[in-house]
Amino acid sequence: MDSFSIFIFLLFALPIISFIWFVVRLVKFIRSKNEPARRGKDKIFLIFSVLTLACSTGAVVGFLWLLDRALAHM
Repeated sequence: MDSFSIFIFLLFALPIISFIWFVVRLVKFIRSKNEPARRGKDKIFLIFSVLTLACSTGAVVGFLWLLDRALAHM
């Protein structure tokens, strides 16, 4: 595989991985009702996973928008 194919694969795989990570962290956050110390740690990781999901999805949307603009000018 060339480097561009690897880039495209990673670009589209990151939002999927981020979504799975978000769901896992959300389940861990919901299950840690009685442990305040663990709940605080899970809350931080939950916020971080949401930010990761938003950034990776934004990167895919930005790439597709740039691709659309490039194809429109051809």
